[in-house]
Order: sequence, then C-alpha cells, then structure tokens
Amino acid sequence: MDSKASTAPNNDKPEEDPGGLVSCSSCNFEERYHYKGKEPPFARAFVFLEDGYIIRDPFSPPGNRQCLLIAGDCSMCGKAVCCSNECSLFYVKRFCLKCVRVNIGYFPSQVTAKLKS
Repeated sequence: MDSKASTAPNNDKPEEDPGGLVSCSSCNFEERYHYKGKEPPFARAFVFLEDGYIIRDPFSPPGNRQCLLIAGDCSMCGKAVCCSNECSLFYVKRFCLKCVRVNIGYFPSQVTAKLKS
C-alpha cells in the first residue's frame, strides 16, 4: 500500500467561480464578471436575493470588498439580462422586459405602472 496516495489536503471550501463574460440578451451590454451566484467570496458581507453576475467594484479602494450586481438570468426564459431598467425588472425574481410584457397580467399594477407610461 502506498501511503502517499491520499496526502492531498481535503479542503471543504467550494471552488471559487472563475467568472466569465456575460452578454445582455436585450441590449449591447457585455462585461466580464468575477462570480455568478448569491454570495461572492470576495465580498462576504453581501448576500443577494438572486443568482447574479457579480463583479468586484472597480470604484472602491482595493481591499474594500465591495461588489456590483451587473446582470442576472430571466426566471422565465433563462436568458442573461443586465440590471438596467431598460432591460429587466426585479420583483421577487429577475425578469427580462420581454417576458414581463408578455405576462404583464401576472404582475401587480404597482410594478408594471412604469412600463405602461
């Protein structure tokens, strides 16, 4: 038996998401993100209500551990959509405006009032 076979440390930490590139399905916004999920490991004080595309805040001083949610996936069609009011709406979950308009009767009037104007 080789005693060296299982000497690698067993880290129970989940692997950090390496990030990638997110493109909004509604506009030309495209940006590199650092993490997709609810709890960015580089900003542990933040827990988001949705799985989103998150970046380290480029406007914060280094080491300040701030972050920005830049996009999320529409909970109806699954397409990536940026957080701009022109492209998506967050009401319990994220929705692209195309899906909101098709299903407008299912949303409260207070939420859709701005879309109708």
